[in-house]
Amino acid sequence: MNVPTFPTDNLYKFVAISGLFICIFSIVFPMTRISEIKHKIIELQTKSAILNIEIEELKVESANLDKDLERITKKMDLEKSSQKDREIFRKELSELREKDIEQGQKLTKLRIKNKELKGQKN
Repeated sequence: MNVPTFPTDNLYKFVAISGLFICIFSIVFPMTRISEIKHKIIELQTKSAILNIEIEELKVESANLDKDLERITKKMDLEKSSQKDREIFRKELSELREKDIEQGQKLTKLRIKNKELKGQKN
């Protein structure tokens, strides 16, 4: 099998072919890098959109938990129920507060991830 050799017998041939190779490489390489970067941007934008949706869902869930917390607090204040009922309300109240804290932590983590993704875009 004959492998073509690079012409080195004439300096002008060598320079011309080397220049042609460099020109083609300088066009193709940046185009492939631009394509890779565009795909990465699209991927990061998608992740950012997903995180924004999750943040909105957590905000809604947190608002619902706050409403439940208010409702239970009002019940505890307004009703003069037995000690047993008060303990049940207190347990529910503490559970809701814990859930609210967990939701707040999740929301904070998602905001941090979102900022990191936006930082990676830039």
